[in-house]
Amino acid sequence: MEGLDLGGFDLSALEELLGGGPSLEDFVSASAADLPAFDPQERRAAQVDNTVDFQVYVDAAATAVGSGSACNNRFEVLMDARQRILDFVAAETRPAEAAGGPAGQLAGHLWHCQAFHLELPSPGDQIGDKSGEPCLRGSVAFGDCVDDEWLVVWFLQEASRRDPSLSITVRDNDGEFLLIETSPWWPPALEEWLDSNNAPNRVWLRGERH
Repeated sequence: MEGLDLGGFDLSALEELLGGGPSLEDFVSASAADLPAFDPQERRAAQVDNTVDFQVYVDAAATAVGSGSACNNRFEVLMDARQRILDFVAAETRPAEAAGGPAGQLAGHLWHCQAFHLELPSPGDQIGDKSGEPCLRGSVAFGDCVDDEWLVVWFLQEASRRDPSLSITVRDNDGEFLLIETSPWWPPALEEWLDSNNAPNRVWLRGERH
């Protein structure tokens, strides 16, 4: 392995073990130019494939039906709920050196791909999910960092515990992953009955209950 400096490490023993197989030269590059090019766009595309999606429903927004002033009231209710949740997330992740309060218990957390956020449509847009129920929506790409996905779940669960008027659904690329995670504790009757057709919307975060 001429030209490759491994700090005096003796490769002969390893080459002996390899026998007639591939040599270490097949696995170790002596030059950065020999390495495959890094494509950040390809990396980002792969990371976006892993996302956690959530919808936040607010009791007061659901009771404000109709159009005109009622629609504006729904928007205000959702806007207030969104701000409370984002303030909570900001407080929990506030760095120690930041102004505005003490450091959060997750001080300085760095999101792997995308930070927690909630989408709020403008008053003139459709406010709600596909069925028309008014709600907030969010989607966070977590890439290879599953810890970020579970952190999103924790933020949402804590938000609903602090405000029991919030009802929250959470899904990822696998669907109802919270339901999937509980499968080892399913009773036999549930295993026989539950399938991909009746699984959606079976798990909700609402206060202390799931």
